[in-house]
Amino acid sequence: MVPLKAETWIWWTFVVLCVICRMISRYLNLGTVRRFQADDYITMVAMCFYTTLIVTINIVAKSDSNLLPPGFDVNSLTPEQIHDRAYGSKLVLVVEQCQIMTVWCEKLCMLLLYRRLTVGVWEIRAIKALFFYVCISWVIMEVLYFGVWCRPFHMYWAVPSTTQCTAATHHLITNAVFNISSDTMILAVALPMFIKTRLPLRKKIAIVGIFSLGTFVIICAILNKVYSFNQPFGLEWTYWYVRESSTALLTANAAFVWALLRRVFKLRSLGSFSGKNTYTPYNGYTPTYTTTHTRVETLHRKKTPRHDEIDLDLLMPDPDEFEGIHRHTEIHRDMGRGLGDERAGRAETGEQQ
Repeated sequence: MVPLKAETWIWWTFVVLCVICRMISRYLNLGTVRRFQADDYITMVAMCFYTTLIVTINIVAKSDSNLLPPGFDVNSLTPEQIHDRAYGSKLVLVVEQCQIMTVWCEKLCMLLLYRRLTVGVWEIRAIKALFFYVCISWVIMEVLYFGVWCRPFHMYWAVPSTTQCTAATHHLITNAVFNISSDTMILAVALPMFIKTRLPLRKKIAIVGIFSLGTFVIICAILNKVYSFNQPFGLEWTYWYVRESSTALLTANAAFVWALLRRVFKLRSLGSFSGKNTYTPYNGYTPTYTTTHTRVETLHRKKTPRHDEIDLDLLMPDPDEFEGIHRHTEIHRDMGRGLGDERAGRAETGEQQ
């Protein structure tokens, strides 16, 4: 097995490079950091917690805590050993909170990204509901952790302490339920968004790659709890804490990295052999649609810069192509009925005249 220190810093290096690429991509697209959006700043916050997690978890791996094996004689501990175990227990608390903040920040980033790419009514409502669920689950989990599960609070690092404070069983169960359920629902909402869109094989393969990362995040979340319960005195759980947090960050930033690589190396679009972003016509014609200002335009119009540069060519047709679609109907309905609505309007106007 690779030593924890080596694996954690390898993960950290890849994540830092990924986030740097994201920020460069955003800067090149937006022209100034002043135009950065909420998910950009949330990513920065997540990186602070993630770096603290990496540093602290390596210290925890070499430290003792107040989690004592059955039959352990507490009276055999010296004052210095008690102090060291109390210090180690405080670091475990830091690790837990940093891991929570990293993962939950990236959930928000993914939802904000999906919100910018979404045009359907159902998807918008689902993402709003998920956003609420992610936020309220974090609040509930933290309230329980700091104010309910272990009282008084200093018992989290007291030597000796109660099993509920040392093993944090109730918290781990709560965390697993909220964490795994929210990740699963995020994937469940995102997948139909891409399935409904006509995509070339190359883009479908890319989507499978992204969703594979999301699935791996869920697997890591499950395994870190399995090892926390089954091997509480071992270090396996630390590996999976790092893997979950690292993969969550990589997943949330992968699309921006691809956008930068395309810009720097002039890579072709995954969905086009000519290197230009294209969209497959619907039933043989270029679709039209009605915007919120009742204008009728074609999807194949001259592209203009926008804040969410994700030409997420990697995930779906360029969001710029969908910028004018109204947000009150599904895409397929809009494309199929746009021309009909326009003609009906003209006919009605003619009758009135």
